Amino acid sequence: MAERSDTLSFTRPPVRSVRLAFYFEAEERISAAHTSSLFGLWRTEYPEIVQSPPRASITEPTRDVAFIGQDDYWPLPFTEMEKPDSGESIFFQDDRFGVLWNFDPDLDAASVYPGFERLCEELLARFGRFCDEVSSAGGSRLVVKVAECVYTNEIPEVAIDTYAFGILTGWNQDYIANPSLREGTMFSRHYHSEGDKDRPVWVSATAEGEDIGITLQLVTRSEAEGELSPESGIKVAHDDLIRTFVEWTSEGMRQNWGQK
Repeated sequence: MAERSDTLSFTRPPVRSVRLAFYFEAEERISAAHTSSLFGLWRTEYPEIVQSPPRASITEPTRDVAFIGQDDYWPLPFTEMEKPDSGESIFFQDDRFGVLWNFDPDLDAASVYPGFERLCEELLARFGRFCDEVSSAGGSRLVVKVAECVYTNEIPEVAIDTYAFGILTGWNQDYIANPSLREGTMFSRHYHSEGDKDRPVWVSATAEGEDIGITLQLVTRSEAEGELSPESGIKVAHDDLIRTFVEWTSEGMRQNWGQK
């Protein structure tokens, strides 16, 4: 797998939320007993705990959900430790771990996007602690298989019809706006970065009404047949995300955001 070091920064980035995650396989299944110490570690920062049924596996999509017998292993629920004032969270279950940050200026408690490197440092530190706590409680070693970046951007200066036309024409043709095409419209694509099957990309641009403005969400993953290095895996996924962001925005947009 190729590693890259693409960089891009703005004085006024349109980023509104970032979710970074690792998906892993455990040599033995993880139970609630293996993760209970995390509540004491992080509850001061993330005081609200929400648990729900486990999410479907992305590494084993055909794994069945079955009724649980008396002798079966009780599954670890999908657990979110949240900051109620900002909606930020740490989340985990028996095959994933991740952190969600919000940078929405409409939220009083939201922080300013500090750049990927800072977020990556926090993710790696918290995931390392997660692995240590699972191991010390008698759980097994975790083998990372997938690293994922999800960036949600709010772009108020362009309408969905104008955006779709710009993407399809390379931003080099004039377009007559058509507000009737906007409400409920989505423009999306799924492909693999540089044709590499281990680097899938999802892009979606959506608009809720006829007003100007879109939500642009980018999802990139770095995958491995064997074990994936968490640090290099998340950085490859982020480099693919940056390259995708450049491909799916115009030079004028990036200049408006103060590209450095």
